[in-house]
Amino acid sequence: MSNHNDTHISSQQIFLTSKHADQVYSKAECIFYLDTPIAPPRGTRILMSITDFEIPYSFYTINSTNDKLKFTGYTTINIEHGNYNVNSLISFINTELDTVASNITASYITNQNQIRFVSNTAAISIDTGVSTCLFEIGFNDDDTQNNTTIQGTNGMNLAGIPNIYIRIKNITTANLDSKGQLASTLAKVNVNVNPLEYIFYVPQHPVYQTINETQFNNLHLSIEDEDGNKLELNGQFWSLTLSIHYQLQRQPNLVIDDEIKNEEEAKK
Repeated sequence: MSNHNDTHISSQQIFLTSKHADQVYSKAECIFYLDTPIAPPRGTRILMSITDFEIPYSFYTINSTNDKLKFTGYTTINIEHGNYNVNSLISFINTELDTVASNITASYITNQNQIRFVSNTAAISIDTGVSTCLFEIGFNDDDTQNNTTIQGTNGMNLAGIPNIYIRIKNITTANLDSKGQLASTLAKVNVNVNPLEYIFYVPQHPVYQTINETQFNNLHLSIEDEDGNKLELNGQFWSLTLSIHYQLQRQPNLVIDDEIKNEEEAKK
């Protein structure tokens, strides 16, 4: 029995694969219903941790969250979903510009890792309200350039997402997000392989979360990026192991320092 478990109840492992989920919202968001609920007796709390996770790197650099580029007054360019490097993306954009804005040409400034757009007629500007690929092509959300030549303020970034977040929607954990607010994140997984390879996550020292719920009979899991967008897995599946331990609930010991106690009594 694990040293996390100090009860007579056996620890448990729940082996989950999205291929066999009971309710599927997308390949990245599923609900699993448990025939045998996790329901320890009163006075027992539940500890939970992900002890392994596997997923193919099947998601794309350009997807439905960042596939639009629009110049003010021109038709929106819809970038085909897929993985790009700077040359292949600029080539695609130029092919589309030949149709929607033949006066505009895109080029790559190698030594600055930036994209430049040049118009051979009137001044141009990026429609930041419609364009969703601004981060990838190095433009700010509030870009106001309006000229015959405009250039990204930042470097292009086609590296894809650095991390995957495994979130549970129906159970409350004590984990915090960047703003210090309670989050439903069970684990953050580094994307440290190339596209089309498998990502394996096996934490050396799993952190077991004490959850607020005293029992549950389903698990609502979602695989997301850091902005909360569900990954578009292009038909692929993922799996993980959820380890459950049990601990006896104890009342906290209230210890009052003698000096503080004496000071309080002296004030009376």
